[in-house]
Amino acid sequence: MLSSWATMSGEGPPEKLQFTSRKERLLAGLQAGTLAFLTSLLWLLLVSGLEGRSIWTYPNLLAGLITGAESFRPHFSTQTLAGLSLHFLSCSLTGTLASQVIGLRTRAAASLGVGILLATAGYYLADFLIWRNWLPVFAVYSRRLPIFFSHVLVGLCVGLYSIFVRRDAALKGRI
Repeated sequence: MLSSWATMSGEGPPEKLQFTSRKERLLAGLQAGTLAFLTSLLWLLLVSGLEGRSIWTYPNLLAGLITGAESFRPHFSTQTLAGLSLHFLSCSLTGTLASQVIGLRTRAAASLGVGILLATAGYYLADFLIWRNWLPVFAVYSRRLPIFFSHVLVGLCVGLYSIFVRRDAALKGRI
């Protein structure tokens, strides 16, 4: 049990991970992306509430990219679902991208670092390309620090990909 845990946590040599299929790696990345979605969503809901805004402010602002100005309202609506879907899609894509970028033999700490770098790059890409050009109201009505920290949370969760793929391989008896 101890040797399995050491391998899962990234401390031991994962000898048999080369037999992990691409599908299994993508699913582990999707797990990490889903965790990233839930974690960053809870953070943004908390920040909105602490700022005295509606907790649906950030999902509604994201929905503006899809549904336009009609999504800018303080309560939950069908447009909020569009914003939540867009947020889930971006976190899932980040997780699956990380599953292809992060190698199977990458240690957990390095995997977390790569995840944070990917998410931080995503923040700056979204800031310079999307928010300033296509959705300037997001740049006006959102605060930078909570959004940046939500991206760091996404990176931390996506960085857990290597732990998820090792855990899945250990459960199947490959380690």
